Amino acid sequence: MIKLNEYERYKENGRAPYIMINDLKPYHLYKIHARNSSLGIYLPKQYSFLIRRLKFYDWFVFEEFHWDTGALHGTVRPLKELENTPFGQEDLRQGPWETNGIKYYGYFKEEEIMNYLETKAKEYENE
Repeated sequence: MIKLNEYERYKENGRAPYIMINDLKPYHLYKIHARNSSLGIYLPKQYSFLIRRLKFYDWFVFEEFHWDTGALHGTVRPLKELENTPFGQEDLRQGPWETNGIKYYGYFKEEEIMNYLETKAKEYENE
């Protein structure tokens, strides 16, 4: 939902209106305007979005921060809420994990997150 004060900001600075931090729903999927993605899962604790990013021919899970967190780091303007995701706080936590004897640092359900974001990117590509 875009509110009147967001349209006023749009008129002032010429940027598209976006959803403010206080109006976002935790762990929901959003259509976003960002440097590296057009979809993101909102993480309320960090005021950030979990995205699927391509860099040097590799896809990986990455975080970009909400525009209102400020210059340099705030690169995401959420435009539209799309749906609730199957992920919660426990699924989206980071930490050192061990899988099949291999230790790494990342998101607890990184593979599921990547698959979900890839599927949704195809589903919402014309949105």
